[in-house]
Amino acid sequence: MTDPELDAAEELVRAGHPEEALAALGRLAAARPGDWLVVVREARLLADLGRTVDAVAAADRAVALAPAEPGAHAGRGLVLAVLGRAAEGEDAAREALRLHPDHLGALHAAAVASAVAGGDERALAYGWHAVNVGPGDPAALRAYGTGLSASRRWSEAEQVWRSVLLAAPGDDEATRALITVLSAQGRHDYARELAEGLAAAYPARPDTAARAYRGDATWVAVAGGLVAAGLLLGHPAGFGPVGTVLLVLLGLVYGVARWRARRRVPATAETREAVARIDRARDRAVVGVAGLLAVLAGAGWLLRAPHTSAALALGVVLILGGLVGGLSWLRSR
Repeated sequence: MTDPELDAAEELVRAGHPEEALAALGRLAAARPGDWLVVVREARLLADLGRTVDAVAAADRAVALAPAEPGAHAGRGLVLAVLGRAAEGEDAAREALRLHPDHLGALHAAAVASAVAGGDERALAYGWHAVNVGPGDPAALRAYGTGLSASRRWSEAEQVWRSVLLAAPGDDEATRALITVLSAQGRHDYARELAEGLAAAYPARPDTAARAYRGDATWVAVAGGLVAAGLLLGHPAGFGPVGTVLLVLLGLVYGVARWRARRRVPATAETREAVARIDRARDRAVVGVAGLLAVLAGAGWLLRAPHTSAALALGVVLILGGLVGGLSWLRSR
């Protein structure tokens, strides 16, 4: 059964007016104070807008309004998962499944939370259960697509996400996932075409479209952490030369990657700004990793030959530069 007032708020989001949609949901919540569905939708929109505290408060309020309703717990779980609080999100989804083991919204929330937490097999299990319960249902397909994407079964995931988009054109989650799946298969041109079409049809979603132009930058922090751990486990005498070489290589590789990425320019100003935000975040991440490597390399030079003026000067320069880079990264967090 459809809800015309909720559908009107959804249409405002699709039309690129999320703040107006939020105001409409606020008025609707005041007019229907016991309606947990309105509060759940409000929480999800707040999460999309990055208003973490308000989103969590709204999700908690939805559960307080309907503690025996699995959909309220599922909505809370999805909001928490989107905000990165995967363990809490999965707990909320499990509570929804305790109330209703075959609730498709709860299975979707559980799959998303498991994927965020890195539980690929759990995410796929939730998705498989969902499509067995409701084959062809968009919520079931979202759960299954999430599990397939988390398991890196790209070709199957592509088909599922395309099916979701056939049922719900412009669906933000499905579009984001399909862009990721296409990029993972090396089909970057198709991903960018999809992104441009999304940006033209749904101007409020430039961050989603920007995913086709810039990949995930978490590899920088992961790689830097592994390298730093390796240096720390090595002999102190090797810190200086190895760390310095790695620092230079990191700068060269990132410089080339940055130059190649700059050649892919989005067509719309909104998407260009979203891409610029991704670039700034990636730059800060690289500066943070480089700062850590520089401090380790500088300490290595001092330990290697503290009595040599050249080693002493190089070590001091690397440590100071590393501290500056690390502090600038911390200030941007």
